[in-house]
Amino acid sequence: MASIMPLTADDIDAICEIDDGEMPAPLEALMAKPAFAGLGLSLGPSTETKLAGFIYGWVFDGQGEIVQITIAKENRRQGHGRTLLTSFLADFDLQQCWLEVRADNDPAISLYQSIGFVEDGQRKGYYQPSSNDLADTSAILMQWNGKASVKN
Repeated sequence: MASIMPLTADDIDAICEIDDGEMPAPLEALMAKPAFAGLGLSLGPSTETKLAGFIYGWVFDGQGEIVQITIAKENRRQGHGRTLLTSFLADFDLQQCWLEVRADNDPAISLYQSIGFVEDGQRKGYYQPSSNDLADTSAILMQWNGKASVKN
């Protein structure tokens, strides 16, 4: 059984474990900002609160921007990303929301489109390529206008 809860500073180590590129100090500073909004997803009994995924971004006056959504590798492709994303939109009562996604991340793009996000622009060469990366490094900007259902 999955449960959703607000992210707190107590979750920083677990977030860094799920996303080894995340750094504790900058994340702690982000969480201290008034517009910060974040949710975590845990699996299993309520006595075990191991974080299996997270989403965070900015929320202000019915508008949001998703900065990051990540599911632990062993828990991917099970609908948890959809659960986090729809919970973020509903729990923070958003009317509009924006995000960016790497142009070659087809599973994420499909998820976002299925919830009602539409392409709103591109940033060419936005992501840093790895040394053997031949994939598209552009970012697709996407917008959601509250037109799709956000029920899980």
